[in-house]
Parts: sequence; C-alpha cells; structure tokens
Amino acid sequence: MMGSECRLAVANTIATPIKDIYEEGENITVRCAEGFQPNMPTPIVASCTRIKEKLVFFPGLALTCTPAVSCPSVGPENGVLIPPQVNGNNYTLHTTVRVNCDEGFEPPKRMVTCILNRQGAGEFDYTPACYRVKGLSGRVETSVGKAQDRTQLNPGIVLLMVLGVGTVVVAVVGAGLLVHNRGLHNSNKIC
Repeated sequence: MMGSECRLAVANTIATPIKDIYEEGENITVRCAEGFQPNMPTPIVASCTRIKEKLVFFPGLALTCTPAVSCPSVGPENGVLIPPQVNGNNYTLHTTVRVNCDEGFEPPKRMVTCILNRQGAGEFDYTPACYRVKGLSGRVETSVGKAQDRTQLNPGIVLLMVLGVGTVVVAVVGAGLLVHNRGLHNSNKIC
C-alpha cells in the first residue's frame, strides 16, 4: 500500500534508530555520515507522520550532506594560524584565519579563507605564509653609538642619523638608506 511507511531518502546520512522502514509516529534523529557536512544545523529530529493519506517525515527533511571539504591546519613556516585548530583538525570550508608571524617576519596583508578549488578540494584563497621583513639587515648604528637590532624597527619608521660632520643618513625602515653628505664630496647615495 502506497504511503503506509516512511523511508529515509537523504543520501550520506545516519538515522537513529537505524532501520529501512519507519512506522507512523516513530521519531528519528538524522545527521550527516562521517566525512560529510550538512547544509543546516544537525542533528534533526523528525517524526513519521500522516499528511493527506501519506506517511512522511515531519518536519520535512531538507537536509543535504555533501563531502566535507577542509584546508590543512598546518601553519606557515615561521608562524601560526589564528585561531589554532584543536587536535590537528583541519579548517572547514569558508573558515577565515589570520596569520601570526614570528619576529622578523610579516604576514600577508589580508586574512585567508578556506575555499573550494576547481578540483573540488579545499585550499586557502591566499597562501598563509610569513615573509621575511625586507630592507635593513643586521644591526643599525644610531647617532649616539647605540646598536639596535633591525627586527625591533617597524616598517615605515623614519630614522635620521648624523654620522659625522655634514653626513646625514635618512632611512625608512624597509625601504633602504639614503646617505646625504654635505661635506667635501657633496654626494647622495642609496644603499
């Protein structure tokens, strides 16, 4: 007899209790199987209910379970992804993370998001990498003779150093040095 039983017709799901046929009034709990992600919050509780002489699950099961796509939780060399994933789990599709880099390295200029690539796999939309800070290297000698580690200087800081009579060094951290000599040689050099 048509409509005398309920059958679960949602692919890639697990229903509790596990059965092929459900009777009128019987409740089920449905969630996506391992390795699949739901299109809505789960689990869903539904009841085999008679509507217009037909048995159906109510509320209706608009649940779809698609293969889970994720991006690796391994952080970049010389940095980490924020927020970190717990127990090595991967980031799920559409998760946005920030790259936090070690001293002397800078993160990308934007957040990175786990997206679906053309092959149907998960990947970040931008490489979550840490880049070595460009510009000055080593230690910078200031006009008062104190050495300062270059990694303590933020990009964009302007340094003005007087090295001797008539010689001025102007530097924008990350952009190189301009040496202006007003002494005997009257020359400008970019180092």
